[in-house]
Amino acid sequence: MIEPAVGLGLVKTHEWPPIKCFDQLAAENIAEPTVLIDGLLHQGCKLLLGGGSKAFKSWSLIDLSISLHTGTEWWGLKCLPAKVLFINFEIQEWSFKNRLIDVAKAKGMTERIGDMAVWTLRGYAADLTSIRPIIEKHIEGQGYQAIILDPNYMLMGERDENNAGDMAQLMNEFELLAVRHNLSVILSHHFAKGNASGKESIDRFSGSGVFARNPDSLVVLTPHEEDDRSFTCDITLRNFPPMDPFVVQWKYPLFTVNHALNPDNLKKPGARKVVGDDKFLTEMGSKSWQAGDLCRHIMDKCQISESTTYRALKRLVKAKKVLHENGLYTADQSVF
Repeated sequence: MIEPAVGLGLVKTHEWPPIKCFDQLAAENIAEPTVLIDGLLHQGCKLLLGGGSKAFKSWSLIDLSISLHTGTEWWGLKCLPAKVLFINFEIQEWSFKNRLIDVAKAKGMTERIGDMAVWTLRGYAADLTSIRPIIEKHIEGQGYQAIILDPNYMLMGERDENNAGDMAQLMNEFELLAVRHNLSVILSHHFAKGNASGKESIDRFSGSGVFARNPDSLVVLTPHEEDDRSFTCDITLRNFPPMDPFVVQWKYPLFTVNHALNPDNLKKPGARKVVGDDKFLTEMGSKSWQAGDLCRHIMDKCQISESTTYRALKRLVKAKKVLHENGLYTADQSVF
């Protein structure tokens, strides 16, 4: 068993921050950290990407690393140009190189990632408490703003993923990297076996609930009913306003967002009551609606909640199935 104080490196209590009274705290000018991914991630915070064994998580993280390095969009979210290090613990270097090349080509970024840092440590994975000092030695003073460690299960050592205490220690190790070096730590984790669509997104992970509750930003990919390469993306945030779920579809080697698909339609019927696009548009008819009147009408006719109704309306507008002009909403008759 690893002693928590040793694992965190917090054995010198004089290095701890001071206790402050409210007046002291209120008087301090505490700046918001740099936002690396718009609406999703601050520098110095942790992000966890979760999904099943065939959810293309490593591909998604490669895509994200290139988006961060080049300051381009990731799944429609703006990224700040940032110095990022991808530490690959699982994929053989020749294969990782090919994946990186393919993703860069697909994004049109081949000429812009020449100095992006990657570190293949397949065969060197061990308990994070043991190898963290080595990682820190290599990143110290390099100015990294984000570090991707994929996958995190190879850093557990003898810890039991079902033990909350063990997993809290592991997440504290990641937190130490984030705090000590002022960088975002980006991780991936897998779902429990079986179809998890009937669970809340935060409860779909394998092992202790610490995995889902500790990170500042949680991105969860759950199979969608459309096909085996479509996933509903649920995002849970600690420091940003809520974000509506959306659907991403895999077309080698990238996910692209498809607002025409209803994110509520999971592969197995989930907990949410859903309404099909055809039903929604049929109930709208040919008239123009104020938002409030339309949503009350749809809620009554389709027996769905207010939040589900507004979420569906926003998605249909993005998909151009509903037109929004001069404050009025009208179904696009050409889609009938």
